[in-house]
Amino acid sequence: MIYWYNIRNFSGISFIILFRNSAIDSIVLIGIIKENLKNKMELKEAISNGVYNRIRPIVMIALMAPLGLLPAALSTGMGSEIQKPLAIMRS
Repeated sequence: MIYWYNIRNFSGISFIILFRNSAIDSIVLIGIIKENLKNKMELKEAISNGVYNRIRPIVMIALMAPLGLLPAALSTGMGSEIQKPLAIMRS
């Protein structure tokens, strides 16, 4: 379902949070790959091992906010028009 809401301050904050999470995930993944390369692994093996070891925490972080904000995105009660854009942008 597509919602048409004006982008407000809360929506802008959710964009910042989204970019921050992707940057943190990539920094952690690159750190693990560099550590694997220091342990004398080949590049392909270092990348696959790093992704295999870090995919679960990255997916858990990526799903935590959308699932937590789902009730706010679907709410229709009093005051929901303020928080709804943040929840929709983040979900």
